[in-house]
Amino acid sequence: VIGHHSGEFGTPTPTGTVGPTDQGEQLQFVSGVCELLATLADVYMGLIASGELDSSDTDVPEPKAGAFSLPSLHIAVMAPFSVLDKRKCLELAMLNFRTAAFGLRAALLQDPSKPEQGSGGSTSTQCRGSDGMPAAVRAKRLLAVLWRKLGDASNEFGQLSLSAGELPSAEQCFENALAAFDRVEDAENCAIMTLNLAAVLRRKAYAEFVDVKHLT
Repeated sequence: VIGHHSGEFGTPTPTGTVGPTDQGEQLQFVSGVCELLATLADVYMGLIASGELDSSDTDVPEPKAGAFSLPSLHIAVMAPFSVLDKRKCLELAMLNFRTAAFGLRAALLQDPSKPEQGSGGSTSTQCRGSDGMPAAVRAKRLLAVLWRKLGDASNEFGQLSLSAGELPSAEQCFENALAAFDRVEDAENCAIMTLNLAAVLRRKAYAEFVDVKHLT
């Protein structure tokens, strides 16, 4: 958790006056770190979509005559992920998306676009990325993407939990997804998450009814 009296990722806040350019560069750095976290999370989500987690070493096709194939390289690349399954991948993806989203949000809450006292400019105009976009604007756009990705991953985990009959976990995941989509005012996905929550509550109510009927 990032406190109000510390900088990004727990680094001490400078005691002296921080110039606009320094704040802009700080936000740009945090955005870069958050992008790396999101990229790693995308790898986990990509593994789930690719079906690689469901395949074993014996699934590697034999090289055809005259064709160039490196099945051993395929095995070596997948080795670090061999202990993963869909649930673990989703947990790691959500962790990375959540860390990136809340970390970037904390940096933006410092209001880097607000001019410092005695300065005539703002950080959003002083520091720009390689694409020419002000750091604050780019960070806000990235944050919106992160919230949507977190919502998608939470929904996927909720569906997995629902299929396994883990209703409390499914309910929590759908609530998290709803909160993430609500942050970017994604009405369509908010409606879908509300329906998913209704399905969970309906199943919970039915399970409770069956239990009560069994007792009577």
